[in-house]
Amino acid sequence: MSWECPGGASPAPSSALVQYTPRQLAGLPPAISAGRSSAPRQPKASRAPSGQVFATQVEEQPIPVPDDVVAGIILIRGTRARALFDIGASHSCIAASFAPAHNIEVMHNEDYWSVNIPEHSFRVYDECLDCPVQIGDWIMPIDLLVLKQMWGFDVILGINWLSKYYTVIDCESKVITFREPNQEELVYRLVKVGASRRPCLRRERGK
Repeated sequence: MSWECPGGASPAPSSALVQYTPRQLAGLPPAISAGRSSAPRQPKASRAPSGQVFATQVEEQPIPVPDDVVAGIILIRGTRARALFDIGASHSCIAASFAPAHNIEVMHNEDYWSVNIPEHSFRVYDECLDCPVQIGDWIMPIDLLVLKQMWGFDVILGINWLSKYYTVIDCESKVITFREPNQEELVYRLVKVGASRRPCLRRERGK
C-alpha cells in the first residue's frame, strides 16, 4: 500500500500489527500504550494473529481537517455509507447505530477487543463479518469492529483492508487506486470532509 501525501507515514509493513503516528488526522499525538487484557478468553482462529490493533475514532469537539484526510461514499450491502479511509487505523470499524439500521448482521463474540484511550477504556464484543463493500464495479469483503460512539462517519476503513487491495492513496488529488493481481485498476475519487473528530485509540485483543 502507498500513501502519497506531504509528510505522510511510512508504507505499511505486511504484518498484522501496524503502527502509525496519526499525524494524518489533525496532528494528534501517538496512541497510548496499553497492556493486554488478562481475561481468560481465546481469540478465534479466523482472527488476525496479532493481539494488537491501532485504530482511529472520533471525539466530541470538531477540529480542522488537514489536506491529507480522505473520505467518500461507498456501498455496504447496497447501502450508502460515509467512509473515512484511514491508514492510522490498522483495523476497520462500523458505527453501532448504522449496522442494525441497515440490516447488517452483527455477531456477538465471547472474546473481545479491549479499547483504551486516555482516561477511558472499554471492550468491543461485536463484529460485522464478511460485509461486501462496493466501490464502482468492485465488491471487496471486509470485517468490521462495531463501535458504539462514532461521529461524522459510518465506517472507518483501516490498513488491513486497504493493504489487501494494494491501495494507493493520493491525498492531494483525493484519489484512491485499488489493485488486484491480474485485474485492471479501480480508481476512486474522494471528497474532502469539512471536519473530523477523532482521538487515537489502541486496541488489544483480550485472551
